[in-house]
Amino acid sequence: MIEPEKPAPPAPLKVTCPDCGHVRVPPRDVRLVVVSAPGASYYTFACPDCGQRVRREATKDVAGALLARRVPAVRTVG
Repeated sequence: MIEPEKPAPPAPLKVTCPDCGHVRVPPRDVRLVVVSAPGASYYTFACPDCGQRVRREATKDVAGALLARRVPAVRTVG
């Protein structure tokens, strides 16, 4: 019996740590927080190289790209 193909894991995201520079993390390790106030949305991740928790601004375009890559998101009012 032939088994159905398993979907490939999502490609890592290229993000920037302030200490390590560009690093790659799986989308499941990034969290997007979408805030209703303009300019307040952000995403967070733990740098795989140094372990630092990083918070970066998420513009509308960045948020859209992260959502398209299936990054977990939380929507808040603020």
